[in-house]
Amino acid sequence: MKHIRGFTAIEIAFSVVIFGVIMASATQAVIVDTSAERVMLAEMGPEAKAQRALRKLTGELRMAGLTGEDTNGNGELDPGEDMNDNDELDADWNLADEVENQDNLVFNRRVELREDGEPDNAVPSTVYSRKITYKVVNKRLMRIATSTDYENEKIKTRAYVMARGVNAVRFSRVGRVITVEIDLIYDARTFQDRTRTITEKVYLRN
Repeated sequence: MKHIRGFTAIEIAFSVVIFGVIMASATQAVIVDTSAERVMLAEMGPEAKAQRALRKLTGELRMAGLTGEDTNGNGELDPGEDMNDNDELDADWNLADEVENQDNLVFNRRVELREDGEPDNAVPSTVYSRKITYKVVNKRLMRIATSTDYENEKIKTRAYVMARGVNAVRFSRVGRVITVEIDLIYDARTFQDRTRTITEKVYLRN
């Protein structure tokens, strides 16, 4: 007759301890992975929005110019220069050459004209929008734009939140090159007041 040997209490206890250690290690790994994923998603959220805002901003700057309607470069609104009939000398920058780290930017962008409503017949525009302002208000990057309501003969102002969690924005200019820097600040509970700066340079056309 065969003798069937079972597990002793010590062996069972030892197995339970080993199993517990393995499960604790696996649980810790899951917690670490979840925490890393949470941090990554928290980091990507504000930065992705700020990157989109930066692309929008720099795209508009590329549709602007150094002189705009001021064709003779004298800084005054002369006859024939007010191409969009708003009684302003458009593309009159508030960012002078050699200025560094200005906290706002006011400019006009070119408005694309189309002939006969056909996209293929687009022509270079000589008409400028009203003022566009970028600045940070209460940790938000704001785009404030004015436009003309010709039907009601009024000036409209609209403010858009381009990105949240923005600590500061800086504009610097050297000749035709404008540098835009956006300082992001993350949730202190996640990043302990961690900040990051994203930067892009824009080459202005005439």
